[in-house]
Amino acid sequence: MRTIVPPIPRPRTPLDDLDLRPLAYALARMEPALTVPALPGEDAAAAAAREDAARDILDDLLVEAADEIADGNVEIWHYRLAAAEQLLGLVDTELAAAQETVDRLAALAQGEGH
Repeated sequence: MRTIVPPIPRPRTPLDDLDLRPLAYALARMEPALTVPALPGEDAAAAAAREDAARDILDDLLVEAADEIADGNVEIWHYRLAAAEQLLGLVDTELAAAQETVDRLAALAQGEGH
């Protein structure tokens, strides 16, 4: 006869009750360029201004999300998909910036070899 071992209980943590719907809602609506560490050719002042704008927009969207959730209007799977698409956009932006850096370094290396 086979013995079935019950799952080992674990203590609850604050993360067990964490509702990620507001974050998914906000990320699904944010412009990807707002959340990248740096844009190609961007100086420190422009980056700081973009980061400030991103924080303000995120704050507004989180408040909006709370209202939508309270009204029962947030379907989490839709926003998870949109957030995943947003993250893919961020990856594309980062890859483009990395390729630009590689191209510049290659051009510098060719110039130094002559």
